[in-house]
Amino acid sequence: MQHNQSLQYFRDNAGDQTGSISTDGGRYDVNLAARQRFPVYWVGSASAIRRCSWFYRSIHDIMQPYDEEKSTILEEHYSTAVKLRTFPMSVELGNGEVVIINSQSMMVRVSRSSTEQTSPTLVKRGVPQEDEIPPDEKGCVDHLVFLVHGVGSVGDAKQKSFVDCVTEMRITSQSLVTEHWDKLNVDKEQTPKRIEYLPIQWHAALHSDTLGVDRNINKLTLPSIPLLRDFVNSTCVDVLFYTSPFYCSSIIEQCCSEMNRLYEKFKTRNPAFSGGISIVGHSLGSVIAFDILEQQEDYTEPEEGNKNSLNTSSTDCLTPPHQATEGEYAHVSSVNAASDNCGTGESPSKEGSFDSRIQLSASLSYEKSRYRACTNTSGTGKPLVRAPRLSFHPSHLFAVGSPLGLFLTVRGVHSLGPDFSLPTCPHFYNIFHPYDPVAYKLEPLVVGAESSDPVTLPHHKGRKRMHKEITEQLSRLGEAVKNQISSKIQSFYSADTNADDDQTQGPCEDAQVITSQSYGALNKGLRIDYVLQESPLELVNEYLFSLSSHLCYWTSEDTVLLVIREICRSEGSTPSHLPLL
Repeated sequence: MQHNQSLQYFRDNAGDQTGSISTDGGRYDVNLAARQRFPVYWVGSASAIRRCSWFYRSIHDIMQPYDEEKSTILEEHYSTAVKLRTFPMSVELGNGEVVIINSQSMMVRVSRSSTEQTSPTLVKRGVPQEDEIPPDEKGCVDHLVFLVHGVGSVGDAKQKSFVDCVTEMRITSQSLVTEHWDKLNVDKEQTPKRIEYLPIQWHAALHSDTLGVDRNINKLTLPSIPLLRDFVNSTCVDVLFYTSPFYCSSIIEQCCSEMNRLYEKFKTRNPAFSGGISIVGHSLGSVIAFDILEQQEDYTEPEEGNKNSLNTSSTDCLTPPHQATEGEYAHVSSVNAASDNCGTGESPSKEGSFDSRIQLSASLSYEKSRYRACTNTSGTGKPLVRAPRLSFHPSHLFAVGSPLGLFLTVRGVHSLGPDFSLPTCPHFYNIFHPYDPVAYKLEPLVVGAESSDPVTLPHHKGRKRMHKEITEQLSRLGEAVKNQISSKIQSFYSADTNADDDQTQGPCEDAQVITSQSYGALNKGLRIDYVLQESPLELVNEYLFSLSSHLCYWTSEDTVLLVIREICRSEGSTPSHLPLL
């Protein structure tokens, strides 16, 4: 294991134990002198590290390591017992803890303290076979993926943190790349790609003491049903914050600052990196990512003194909302129409214009409200919260469990149009579970009523799930019986054959048009909506699994495999003809 060899090198060279050692694929640094490990790309507490070769089985049936002092004592007595053949040997470790060395492979731990009386438990020397350390990730990263979370501070139904969810997605990705590399790779001699996943967090900064959001909300919260109200205040309220002119600007600035900061730090620590970058947005995070990328082309340099630093820390990016004075609310009707039209040179549309609904906010200056609306040639009404410039151009935006279609509709967008695209991101994918209550389709906003059903993602093992195949076979059987009956009737009424032929050819031609049509420039003419296959257990009650379906994407092999395949396809590793099903 690469980082273990580095730790051993630092230990053997006693005069050089003040530096940091990169571990876990470069995501953590270890201070060997302090015996602590620190996360590099996100804020987190330090974790203790130990160098030992002695383990005991805890009451939770987990092999726990002894500290270095006790490990040294056990190793000395073990060496003596083996050399002199003095078995059994009892080793006192203090506090009534005794380790009995019966042989070279049989050792037990007994606690005789007044506070703890336990039965003998197993003691092992060396790394237990079931806890064998896996090989470290290779040093070169081929593609970088930023993940933007949705509402709340937890990532899944098990109350895991977002960092833990990203870790699970990384582990799933590594396993799938190894398993499917022969199908994903054109060059059979090329080693599997390494895709790095890094979290983009904005919830903690929004609810920090700097803004005082939680403090103000707690003053208004009723004391009844506290658990439910705490859940609403920490999750659902984030959607309302994003619709606020002030907090929407803060959230977008936080996400942009975090992406730029992590990108610059990643480039510093990986100077040879030359791969692409993608963004995965979950739930509200997909809307945030879409709004940021949609505005990259319209970026203009901010005034001097208002520029965003790429190295801004995650807790200092957000600033309290501006408190408007009485003078700033005056003369609402005298807002410059040209500026309200976002520099398009066209007069604002009277019908469906969002400006009339937020005239009070439009009267504020750019630094104070940063929220207006405009209509461009594609018919899109977009929030003009000025997004800072990103230091990179992502190749893909994957929206999972995304309410983006709903947000655009609420903003007054009836059609994106086939010519709409993200200026700096050529590919967009909308992935959702069929029972996800938060997810919405997006293709109807691009191609209108002619959009077809979402593409069903195949199971990562291949083909479709068994219940899906049975359902489709029964459907085809019923369709065949129906066609046979229809043909018998048509042959009996031969006089109406020509008329029936004319009527049946229309839908076939339309189906061919739909099949061969382009789905707009948003994903370079490719399909946009992709739906996962529900499991047989989820068929029992779709309402019962609705909440978990919104949080299933981090460990969904089908979702992660689509992300991997499209990344490899864009970089020329995957054959372009590789089918979806």
